[in-house]
Amino acid sequence: MNYIIGIMTYVTLFSIMPLLFPNIRKNWASRIPFWIAVLVYLILIYNRPLFYMDTKVYIEHYKYITPSYLHDFNLLQVEPRSLFEYGFILLILFFKKFNASFRDLSICITFLGIVCNYFFIKTLGEELEKENGEIVFDEDRTYSFLTYSFFLYYFGTFYNLVTIRGWLSISLLMISAILILKRKNILPYLFVFLSFTIQRGAIIGLFPLIFIHIAIARQDKPQKYIKNGNVRFLFWWIILGILLIASFMFQQLFFQKAWQSASNLLKGFYTLPTLSSANQSINRLFLLLGYWVTGGEYVITYKEGRFYKTLRNLYVVTIIFAIIFAGYYNSNRFVDYFYIWTLPLSFYTFLICNEEHRNIAKLFYLVPCALFILGLTREYMNWMIVWS
Repeated sequence: MNYIIGIMTYVTLFSIMPLLFPNIRKNWASRIPFWIAVLVYLILIYNRPLFYMDTKVYIEHYKYITPSYLHDFNLLQVEPRSLFEYGFILLILFFKKFNASFRDLSICITFLGIVCNYFFIKTLGEELEKENGEIVFDEDRTYSFLTYSFFLYYFGTFYNLVTIRGWLSISLLMISAILILKRKNILPYLFVFLSFTIQRGAIIGLFPLIFIHIAIARQDKPQKYIKNGNVRFLFWWIILGILLIASFMFQQLFFQKAWQSASNLLKGFYTLPTLSSANQSINRLFLLLGYWVTGGEYVITYKEGRFYKTLRNLYVVTIIFAIIFAGYYNSNRFVDYFYIWTLPLSFYTFLICNEEHRNIAKLFYLVPCALFILGLTREYMNWMIVWS
């Protein structure tokens, strides 16, 4: 209980630091607080409770997994006793070979995620800058990327506390994205395959990577300018928000039979739990609203560049996924493979907005932050009651 409250308090304070200190200088005096923040976060993750939800399952299986679990080795399937992908089984066996604990495995995955997230956001931000001809990622300010790179209020908290396979698979996909932005052609998709062997749901992350790859390849080709495009996007953003709320309120009417059919279709490959009362909880509403409000950053920084347009389209797909997957309680584990592409926008928007729009940019950062924290805090409290 105390660890959860401590982590949430830390997340809240850490998330607003860039807003309080927007012009951080690149020197040791400014670096020290951030590295302290990294260390504190890692300590909190290492000492987190191990008795609820996915974490409880991880720790129980970690104790008993042996090389015998590789008997029917198949990277396209899950191991039948643990229901873990074989790539993750291999990783566990590697750590156990050195007598490492589950906490050791968890902290290594968390640290990898921090590094990948940092360079993912930085690389995408530089690509946006290159396309739009703006000098915003100068040497004096880029170090504050560290604070945004955590995105602790959702990704850094939910995935590192609960479903570490998901965070590892997302981290590998971030490496793929970085390689694509560095104009590599084959190597990125090796990391996509590795991500798939850790969690099969990561195959969804292949599609935004392909879209980004196409956008990079076609970046120098002329494209059609859309007149009043920002107004059109604002219109569709509002419409998608209405549909998102409708899908939350009326999911039992529209989506129950569809997801039951989908579950039967995917039987044997992936389990899709159908509707439960948790799907219509206030926690889930906070999550959906957090997804939607993030889109406000695209409204105030609307641009016609091909790469920026691709990111914007991926955000639209994110919301459409959230609407379609309304009947699936763990929908965020699919939606997030698209949502990660919104990460650079928080920092980028904050830097390029002039004084007139600076407060609005802060709003579109802080509101999702608050919504995710509220939703996750309520979820953790419920889990602690059920699993303790």
